Amino acid sequence: MSQFNETDPKYRTCCCGAHITMLARVFIIIDLIVVLVTGTFLLIIPALIVGLGLYGVFKQSRVPLLIYVVLGVYWKMATFLKDREMGANPASNNV
Repeated sequence: MSQFNETDPKYRTCCCGAHITMLARVFIIIDLIVVLVTGTFLLIIPALIVGLGLYGVFKQSRVPLLIYVVLGVYWKMATFLKDREMGANPASNNV
């Protein structure tokens, strides 16, 4: 597997020349803020997912980033399906 060459110009092609690692840091911090604001940090799974992302981005470690992506997609799909199921049964929403 090839090493990450931080000085390669292909990593500065988007967002006015911003480096891809800087963009990854911004996006993971936005994800952390969303988790904190929505209160889902009280749940273990979202906190672990964001923690893996933070570690992977700031330490530039590939395995935690891959786990972050897979778990993040799985968590978002599970949340979407749960919300969709709750919306499909309007009788259960009436108290």
